Amino acid sequence: ASEADAARWRVEAFLEDMPQQYGAADLVLARSGSTFAELCAAGKPSLLVPFAAAADDHQRKNAEVLEQASAAVMLLQIHDELIFEVERAVLPAVAAAIKHEMEHALELSVPIEATLKTGANWYDVASFDPDEVEAESA
Repeated sequence: ASEADAARWRVEAFLEDMPQQYGAADLVLARSGSTFAELCAAGKPSLLVPFAAAADDHQRKNAEVLEQASAAVMLLQIHDELIFEVERAVLPAVAAAIKHEMEHALELSVPIEATLKTGANWYDVASFDPDEVEAESA
């Protein structure tokens, strides 16, 4: 977001007139509860972040339906963690971009440090520093 044209995006706590809002959107970033039906009706590509504590895990299930139809990408949030599925070939570049955006999303008086981990499954997860990978390949 730091290099994005601010005239092309915005973050709002609450919106009125959703048909108009969806009509103006190129991409929707949202949870996947009641928004699910609206996104289906609007036919907008979406990045969905299901609420992990939702009853019966319905938000994840909703997001999976749209993801399987290639209408959305699901980003899982687990206990304030973000989980990405990334091809190994682009992992260092994607990890560096994610770390940068997470640490610079807001201008705060205290530094924010994002830690990265990678692995094929939960048991193999280990710390990952994209700066070290770039230094090794140089």
